[in-house]
Amino acid sequence: MSSASWSDHPVIHPAAPHIGVGASHISRRKLSERRESLFSKEHDDAEFWIAGGETVRKLGVSKEKLRHLQLPASTGTGFGTDPTGLPMPVEDVLYVIRQANSWDRLRVTSETFDRLANALQVFPFFLETVLNFGIKIKDDNNTWHGFHSRHQIKDVGNVETCYMLHFFENNGRTEGDPWSPRQTAVYHHYHASGNRSSWILIKPSAHLEEPLQAELEGVSRLTLSGKSRAARLHVMFTNFALRNWPDYIAAQRTKVEEFEAKSFFSEVDHIQPDDYDLRFQDRQNLQRLKQRLLRAAAMLDATIDLQARIRGFLNRNGDDALKDAITVELDDFDAEAKYYRRCISDLQQRASDTMSLLLDILNRRYGHANLRSAAANESSLKANVASLSTMTSIAVSGDLEHKLEQKTAVNVRALTLVATLYLPASLLSGIFSSHLVDVNSTGTFYVSSEFWKFVVVLIPMTLATFVVVAVLQAVWTAKERKELHKLTADAAASNAAFVSP
Repeated sequence: MSSASWSDHPVIHPAAPHIGVGASHISRRKLSERRESLFSKEHDDAEFWIAGGETVRKLGVSKEKLRHLQLPASTGTGFGTDPTGLPMPVEDVLYVIRQANSWDRLRVTSETFDRLANALQVFPFFLETVLNFGIKIKDDNNTWHGFHSRHQIKDVGNVETCYMLHFFENNGRTEGDPWSPRQTAVYHHYHASGNRSSWILIKPSAHLEEPLQAELEGVSRLTLSGKSRAARLHVMFTNFALRNWPDYIAAQRTKVEEFEAKSFFSEVDHIQPDDYDLRFQDRQNLQRLKQRLLRAAAMLDATIDLQARIRGFLNRNGDDALKDAITVELDDFDAEAKYYRRCISDLQQRASDTMSLLLDILNRRYGHANLRSAAANESSLKANVASLSTMTSIAVSGDLEHKLEQKTAVNVRALTLVATLYLPASLLSGIFSSHLVDVNSTGTFYVSSEFWKFVVVLIPMTLATFVVVAVLQAVWTAKERKELHKLTADAAASNAAFVSP
């Protein structure tokens, strides 16, 4: 496809893709508002790669070099004049802006970035893409690829394209999730007049730089047009986005299988001592896994859509020389990406099924625990009632015993009083009224020789009296104890009737 045919498509000035210069102004204003959190104040680690003469040179982007950047020049090299020491002829230039980690500032000052953006005359869509980087307080879960492509009006045949690559990369952590989402911004400016391209890569993966350098050196040895060289890089970037998906899916499958093992083999009705320790925390961890899978699905959907957008872009603007080869590459990419998407969908379904099964197991175990608790509470209630009954019986028995002792004490006191008051008097009265004691003619008392008979009779009679008292006391005590036993039996029967269900 010739460069002249590009004019058949709508051409929009890069500074005003939708609504004139207002779009560029809005994008730059947003960039200015985020300047403190987006750009570094002390680091300028940006560098540019220059491809040409079968070699690739990597140079730091100093302020002095940036002053020479004049992309509108007819050479299309990125330089108004050719700096010394660069490979000639210059075919393509890549500007690499790094970031220490995903939540840090870009390692380039705002001054350097402004010089670069102005020199390349980047369109506002790329400035919007840059806003996805910088310091963050939380993950925004943005997975949109942000693909945009526009022709320039004043330079017919010049095309600007930008998009975002989303992929997973192993972070090397020994604790927590070893896989982290990553993103790389790509900007491409094709210069029809020089048949060359300028690129900007923001936070490219370390695993991308080596194959990228090999690709640049490889295409330099081939007789390819600038469009074909650019097409090969676009295809390489999209293919790189699929690089880690097999390992990532395998890691997530292992996690899902761990939860499945718990749900498949956990006992429900008869929990064994060596059974799985299933807790609500497992549901929380599985929910986190489901959210990660949801994000992975969104990233794959965006990658598949990005491939379709790039395929359409290359069909409209590519070179016929590599059209068939690129179509094969993108067809393979499409089939592979859709397979990974089905794998993620399968893991999502398995995670959802496992979540439901874990919830059923937890609910059933909770129900069994409630039943055991209720049974234990009922047994405790019966034990408390029985204990209360026993204490009541003891109290009743103690009260009756106390009353019996009181009655016994009264009887004893009565007998003691009788014995104290009447027995001596009756004894003396009997003695003096008999002939056992008498008075002689001189008025002196004397004891009769028959007095011993009185003693012999008195002792048995005294013993008999005590025997009668003891028998009466035993009869009264037995009667009281019988009443006590009857009251205790009645109380026990009443308690048993209350405890029985």
